[in-house]
Amino acid sequence: MRARAGARRRQRLLIGTPAYGGQVLVDYVDSLVHEIELLRRAGIDATVAFTRNVSLVQIARDQIATRACEEGFDRLAFIDGDISWTPGRLLHLFRRSVEVVAGTYPMKAFPPRLVFNPLPRHAQALGLEPPWSPDALEALARRFSRPDGLLEVRHVGTGILMIQTRLLRRMRGSLPRYLNQATRGLQEVLRPQAKPCGKEVTQFFPVGVFRRRLQSEDWGFCNLCHRHGARVYLDPAVVARHVGALCIDARSGCA
Repeated sequence: MRARAGARRRQRLLIGTPAYGGQVLVDYVDSLVHEIELLRRAGIDATVAFTRNVSLVQIARDQIATRACEEGFDRLAFIDGDISWTPGRLLHLFRRSVEVVAGTYPMKAFPPRLVFNPLPRHAQALGLEPPWSPDALEALARRFSRPDGLLEVRHVGTGILMIQTRLLRRMRGSLPRYLNQATRGLQEVLRPQAKPCGKEVTQFFPVGVFRRRLQSEDWGFCNLCHRHGARVYLDPAVVARHVGALCIDARSGCA
């Protein structure tokens, strides 16, 4: 059947969740089920991708990001399996016009501190120092948010993150690639001289030492964005919850 002339192509979103051991939490599933229905009503085709047994989270994220590039998705969202959010917040991030935008969430610690790093000049102007509390985020947002409410930052976490895949495709040509560890089999152990096998993925989420500190894969991705001329934004209206043995709420510390 032919598409109607002038009909708009449906936008495609890949939602990626690393899930080592195949485990995600009920709170995450509840948010996801309701969110997918809202996305569908908005005309967005959402596909969920899990990585079940990849022990290094940076490899899991590289696999998912490579898939988003190769399969023609318009946007890629990362949501961790221990995050819960108000349904509609992911759709809200999807509609943002910037290439990289995230919500934030508290670390699993007391007192609650949020996962992001502001631009150093913004923190210095307000005399703020880490850790970044909800009050610090409010102060930064009041002073430095754009008219649309977005706050440019240095780093965001991957717990609830939206990326336009055109940025990934632009970056991809200058980034290293490696064989997907999960697809490398016994052949390479028994026949070390054989040609390496496995699917090639791009290293979008590097882990390594940066300015004498070990950076995680989310900070590494943000640093790559800056190198490729992409700005990183935080939406202060999107504050998710971090769920575990305790559910850590940004304000009260526990729910």
